[in-house]
Amino acid sequence: MYLVLFPIALLLAVLGVAVKYFKWHWLIAGYNTMPREKKEKVDVAGLGNFLGNWMFILAGLFLVRGLLGRLKIVYPDLIFVSLLFILMFHMLIQAQRYDHNPKTKSDRIILGLVAGFLLLIGLAVPVLIYFSSLPAPVYIEEGHLNIGGIYGGETPITEIKEIALEESMPKILRKVNGFDGGMVRKGRFRVEELGEGRLYIHSAKGPYLFITTPNSYIIINYREGEQTKKLYQDLTAALE
Repeated sequence: MYLVLFPIALLLAVLGVAVKYFKWHWLIAGYNTMPREKKEKVDVAGLGNFLGNWMFILAGLFLVRGLLGRLKIVYPDLIFVSLLFILMFHMLIQAQRYDHNPKTKSDRIILGLVAGFLLLIGLAVPVLIYFSSLPAPVYIEEGHLNIGGIYGGETPITEIKEIALEESMPKILRKVNGFDGGMVRKGRFRVEELGEGRLYIHSAKGPYLFITTPNSYIIINYREGEQTKKLYQDLTAALE
């Protein structure tokens, strides 16, 4: 999937060259549709140079994310999206310096809404990263295995057919619905040999607690292996 980032980076770089060096200012969104009298109040040379440089910056961002596609970088996609929206916010605000046309009230409202949206997304992503990466709280209460937090759930102890502690697990094929950030996988995933089930993985190292139910499975592990072993012992005692 990350391979698609390379042609996007190339396209952005080509646009940067076209606008900055070949003066293809008709590519600038909004400028080419302006009436002539408004175009005369735009520093199009400065704007073209500014936007060309920013196309190169964005191309570099996409290129770096593509090159890091196979590495186990923590939260790569969410960090990438956060940077992308913050950079776009900055670019939008700074680009206004080159348009000397007086802004109407509706112009200012639209600009504010767009800028606010970009900044909100850019700032909200790190918050999402933090809360999504927190270890899923797991506890046994009133005959149920409860997994709290985002993508949590509840499983009656009576529905658990088998539990096992393993040092490795099959390959994770894809996310169905959940969080996938670096080593942390929480939610529903499709796993080789097992099919679709719920994962609460916080480390690439074992042990892993496998919980089998009649129709699915749950796999849990923590950064600290002793915490995973303690949960296995508690669940074993609850099943006796």
